Amino acid sequence: MAVEEHPSQQPDVNRLLKQLIQDVNNLLTQHIELFKYEIKEEVAEAGKYTTIIVAGTLIAYTGLILFGFFLIFALALILPLWAASLAVTIFYFLIAAIALFITNKRLKKMQLKPEASLAEAAKTVKETQKWLQKKK
Repeated sequence: MAVEEHPSQQPDVNRLLKQLIQDVNNLLTQHIELFKYEIKEEVAEAGKYTTIIVAGTLIAYTGLILFGFFLIFALALILPLWAASLAVTIFYFLIAAIALFITNKRLKKMQLKPEASLAEAAKTVKETQKWLQKKK
């Protein structure tokens, strides 16, 4: 917006306040857009890792089934068949518990909060409030 001003005139306070409010509004809109972008990026990353976890789990599960049959038949040479089956079942539960523990721990480490954007937006609001208080 081009406004002609003469060097001897002081800027109109109302015009300055309107411009300030418009600038703050634009800045907060930009903060919100940045916030949305950061959330979208982190959700995409979490989705990618979740897909990898699911694929790895399915492959490992298939391998464990085949390995389980091997263990049952190998242990059946020294133990009764029921004891060998029980031992392999407990082994499966231990592997599942370890996998779930590790996955849960890594997912908890992921932060889905763009803290920098939120902090910057809050700082902008506080500074604007302070400036407006001084002008009153």
